[in-house]
Amino acid sequence: MNKPSKQLNLRDLEFHSVKSLSRRRERGWGEGCNAEANLVYTHRPSSPALLPPAGEGRNYVALSFRARGFTLLEVLVALGILAVCMAAVARAAGSGVSHVEAMRERTLADWVAQNRMALHVARGDWLPVATQTGEETQAGQKFTWREEVSGTPNPTMRRLVVSVYAADAPEQSLRQMTGYLVQYAR
Repeated sequence: MNKPSKQLNLRDLEFHSVKSLSRRRERGWGEGCNAEANLVYTHRPSSPALLPPAGEGRNYVALSFRARGFTLLEVLVALGILAVCMAAVARAAGSGVSHVEAMRERTLADWVAQNRMALHVARGDWLPVATQTGEETQAGQKFTWREEVSGTPNPTMRRLVVSVYAADAPEQSLRQMTGYLVQYAR
């Protein structure tokens, strides 16, 4: 079969509805098309010179399809997949919020520990070897702190460990900071 020398372009495509198929069949165009198709794309050459020789077929049906919707089962499966995905996204967002709150609490506990260390350094305190406890409020939240002072091999230095706990959970340390106090000769 000889192929037309002209390439297919968009202006050669015509769109035909189901009603026009019967008329097109009477004229000889669209033979072999699906009668149930809602749309038929037919290539119609712009000049008679591009028609194939007689007896080699007269239609150029490029694509025929039947428009249809989704079945109920397909829609239910898609909705099920969507529901599982949305549940995973909601769970991830919820855990992200709880992580932010935990990080906020730990940051505030870190500030309490730094404040306790800075207080002793600024005053030049020489604390006795012992353990002290107390409470401090940071950003409207109460924290319990514990300071453990211990000696070192150098008699002019003391080790200070500050542990900070949430007021409602004193058994779980939110922050622990270690520093050293130095006794300067006066």
